[in-house]
Amino acid sequence: MLAVVQLMETNQQKTVVSASPHRLWPWLVIILAAAAALRVACFLAAPASLSLPPDSVGYLDTARGLLEHGRFGVDVPDVNRTPGYPLFCSVGLALADWRGIIGLQIFLDCLTTVGVFCLGRSLAGGRVGLVSAGVYAASPLSVVLACQVLTETLFLAVLVPSLWLAVAVLHRPGRGGGVVALGALSAGLLMIRPAAMVFVAAVIAAWLWRAAALTWRGRSSADETPASRDGLAATKRSEDGLRWLVRAGMYVAVVSAAVLPWCVRNERAAGYFGLSGQGPVTYARDWAGLVQARVEGVSLEQARAAIWHDILQRADAADEQAPPFDPAAMVRRRLYPAMRAEARAVLTRHAGLFAREHLSQSFLALAPPTEPLHLIGADLGEKNTRTVLSQQGVWAAIRYYFENRTDAMLLYAAVALATLALYVFAARGLWRLTRRGGWSAVAVLLTVFAAANFFAGGIATVPRYFLPLLPLVAIAAAIGVTRVTDNRL
Repeated sequence: MLAVVQLMETNQQKTVVSASPHRLWPWLVIILAAAAALRVACFLAAPASLSLPPDSVGYLDTARGLLEHGRFGVDVPDVNRTPGYPLFCSVGLALADWRGIIGLQIFLDCLTTVGVFCLGRSLAGGRVGLVSAGVYAASPLSVVLACQVLTETLFLAVLVPSLWLAVAVLHRPGRGGGVVALGALSAGLLMIRPAAMVFVAAVIAAWLWRAAALTWRGRSSADETPASRDGLAATKRSEDGLRWLVRAGMYVAVVSAAVLPWCVRNERAAGYFGLSGQGPVTYARDWAGLVQARVEGVSLEQARAAIWHDILQRADAADEQAPPFDPAAMVRRRLYPAMRAEARAVLTRHAGLFAREHLSQSFLALAPPTEPLHLIGADLGEKNTRTVLSQQGVWAAIRYYFENRTDAMLLYAAVALATLALYVFAARGLWRLTRRGGWSAVAVLLTVFAAANFFAGGIATVPRYFLPLLPLVAIAAAIGVTRVTDNRL
């Protein structure tokens, strides 16, 4: 994603449509109306199974526990989830049932469309912002996820303004209010999904890059202004670089102060000092489980059972009778440190295989999403498709995967074509940007965020994990589209 991110201050000046806002806002209103209509139509047409996928059960149970008992977790403290999304769900449940949650998410996703417009405009001009908002509004992935009780929509509703504010702070640092606000937003992201740590890392990396560029710059760079090129004193550059180090320290302090109480709560409840126990669970159950299954030639369930046995041995809890990775047992027996140690041992022992599996699985996020198929009630035959492929060939595997349903094949073909078009225009936009060259702090921010987010899911990756990257891909595609359509908007 090097290029989505080679967006410098000069882009905004050179883009043709920094056009009058009076030309853009009517189009944005039309896009918002279309976004709302698509999401409402999806919600009305979708079966309940689409809106309530398996992962939603835990969120709803925790939200009901908050409403009915006033505590986070019913029988034992819930350590596997951060409180952000369950709190949001509790608001929706208080307004109505789970449909209230979907209604709030549709509203938030329309606001996210506006946020994508603002982010695109701040990076590359109003015309790019408008097209990128349209791309996001019509994306099948964003439409379907807005109608599902999952964290993605709320997470993106906070992520997009956080990205916009991070870019704004780099353009116009101010006195510190923006830093504090960005720290508060970043803490909110972490309390929704701990994977937001990649955003925190990207912000810190960008500010350190800016500090280093100001302090030790020996040549012209993308962040340099004409004044600095004309001979800005070394002392002044050092002072400006020190200010960015202070901002980075202030940002880390605000984020840490906001999330530390939750980490302490988890330490007291389950012996795990961290935001979410889901991290060790993912390492042990999904990553280490898959690697061990590959090595020993056994099923994933058998590998997980063996790892669970080793975890219990490490924790001196061999008498535990709960099923593998039972949340109540993990809290009651304080298994998280042993779980993390076991996962580290397995993954270190088979580091090469782990790296290959992690990289290959990360690319699954780029696959066309299958979620729209649930609109027509298609249950995919995902579990045994590889077996059918090896025994009967490609066409038989395709028919098996889609349950011999022609309508499912046609719908997925349409989604795949739309996804391919998005990637083609994004690639065109990226190529256009790479030719500009230069590395600004904004480029570092978005590159680190995109790369880290892409590889973070690894073996546990599913197509919906692509959603946080969708705004940046939409902006790159918008740059490609505006290049194709010239100045006709």
